[in-house]
Amino acid sequence: ESVLVRRAAAHAAAKHPHSSTLHLIDEVMESATSDDVHLRHALKIASRNHLRDPDAFSRAVQKVDAGLVRQFAGVCLSLKTPAAGTFVLHNLDEILDDSSNRTADFVRFTMRYGELQDSERMTSAVRKRFGQSTVAQLELLRAAREGLDQRGAHLPPSVQSWATELVAQLLQLKNGRLPPQQAKQISWTFQQYPGSDEEQNPFQVSTRRASADGMQNTPLISSFPKGEQRIGIYRSEPFALPQDFSFWMCGHQGFPQKEAHKRNYVRLRDAGTHSAVQTWYPPRNDTAQLFQLTNDAPSRRVYLEIVDGDTETAYAWLAVGRFSVAGLNPDGRSRQELNAIELIRDLRLTQLKNVLVQIMQQSGSRTTVAAAAEAWAAEDSAVQRSLAAATSVAAVDSTQQRLICQSLTSGAKQGIKQLQEIMKLATAGEQRRLAEALAADKEGAAVLLKLMEEGHAAATLAQQASISESIAAMNDGDFDNRIAALLADLPDQSEELEELLGARRTDFLSKPSLASRGADVFKKSCAICHQVGGVGKKVGPNLDGIGGRGLNRLTEDILDPSRNVDVAFRSTTVVLTSGRVLTGFSRGFEGERLVLVDTKGQEQSIARGDIEEQVVSRRSPMPDNVAKLLTQQEFRDLLAYLLSRP
Repeated sequence: ESVLVRRAAAHAAAKHPHSSTLHLIDEVMESATSDDVHLRHALKIASRNHLRDPDAFSRAVQKVDAGLVRQFAGVCLSLKTPAAGTFVLHNLDEILDDSSNRTADFVRFTMRYGELQDSERMTSAVRKRFGQSTVAQLELLRAAREGLDQRGAHLPPSVQSWATELVAQLLQLKNGRLPPQQAKQISWTFQQYPGSDEEQNPFQVSTRRASADGMQNTPLISSFPKGEQRIGIYRSEPFALPQDFSFWMCGHQGFPQKEAHKRNYVRLRDAGTHSAVQTWYPPRNDTAQLFQLTNDAPSRRVYLEIVDGDTETAYAWLAVGRFSVAGLNPDGRSRQELNAIELIRDLRLTQLKNVLVQIMQQSGSRTTVAAAAEAWAAEDSAVQRSLAAATSVAAVDSTQQRLICQSLTSGAKQGIKQLQEIMKLATAGEQRRLAEALAADKEGAAVLLKLMEEGHAAATLAQQASISESIAAMNDGDFDNRIAALLADLPDQSEELEELLGARRTDFLSKPSLASRGADVFKKSCAICHQVGGVGKKVGPNLDGIGGRGLNRLTEDILDPSRNVDVAFRSTTVVLTSGRVLTGFSRGFEGERLVLVDTKGQEQSIARGDIEEQVVSRRSPMPDNVAKLLTQQEFRDLLAYLLSRP
């Protein structure tokens, strides 16, 4: 018979199913060569179309030989019927294969279409085959959950038991308790790349690369697996720099035939001044190379930044690891903890919430603590969920993070006060994330509106559709009026300003700066209104501790001063009976005279009787043209100085 004739017959059988031809399809499938992909595919379609008939399926099941169970199960995946789901479920012991990339498909299918009262067959088969591999079990448990979600069903007891035991296995629990931490880990925190709207961390641990000394499967922090076009900064906590420091790095700086762009690099910064100590660039090689530094300043504390600023789709990644400071290296335990937290959160294993508390108390990883906090609050109120999300704010240090976790788990009522303080540290993107969490219920929306009205959170959040639409859906007239009032007095937001913010951040990260020079810039340009370390006037907000806000929030506060204005420091406009208009920061009345401080720090005393009208706006009296008043070098030095004031 001609190959073409056989293919045509298969297509005809697919279009005209009949019980008499099903056995012929099976016979041709057995004789078809593995390289005739077209014929085999046509036969599978024909078989599927025949087996859609319940009676035909029932007869076919009775005739399936032991050696053809897996092949028949493959056809079942395309049927999507309860009978097909039950067949796969009852035969998983023979179907599951360590080497098959369809194992997850079979598990997902059984939970979507099989008989849930028999779900223990699935968990038993999976644990029997993959009991020693937590990686495989994680993948298959996720597949089972996806099938149940598609079905709209709750977790059967057998799947819940499997998930609970897998969490215990991942965390090495003994009698429900975590083992003690073996070594102090140095946490890493994701930062948005200046000017980018990328909010997801592009870095993850990968073992894909080898090292030049022969080490295979080198564990590296890499920006390759999630997509080369993604960008961001991965920053370590401060650590003591030893006399000899080294690490391994591979990766690229653009296409090989082009000049290196130097947008990907590793930078070591002084923890006190934030000045760059050393910068290393990827070797333009897929194999990790050794990089070394001899430290001539004992007791210096530093931090590392792994920077990927290349948005191209190829030769745009870097990977770093094997640090001589052990705490910087990827921690396998942290990965296991994150996987366990994901299971507890996604499968709603509420009986394991006490384990989340232990992780928050014991983990040395900021990322892990934040994940545990968000999992803890996943089913809680909007205020609690927003507070949990606050643990991921870059400017929140480990001590603040622990205090937030204590509030979450103890039910203490200082959560709103903590949110108020954290909003002052959060960047625009971080504020939006916290606000979106708050806008999920009425209690949270009321808190958010108050934070915006008092200037703790940017009023521009009310312009975000994800926030304003959530609040509008609550059909609360008071909320609607308050949103309208916030929007009515907002300063214009421009693309040029956002570009300026990104450009100045990039300029600071890529060029030298000196905190000592920045102190002089502060005295000349800022001290007329602000005070740091006892230097300057107490007209505007005191800036002690401003370094804790981080680069992104600090540049927003300097270049866009009206974005976040505390209610106590808003601009006041006074219209005099003479027609003259004065604007500045009001220090209130002293007797019968209003004290107004202008943008130059000069006080003016105005008689109450001379005031025709007094209006308080949401704008800041601080000038919004600092970028024009200072040179780029002065601006970099000022940032270095302010960031050095933790």
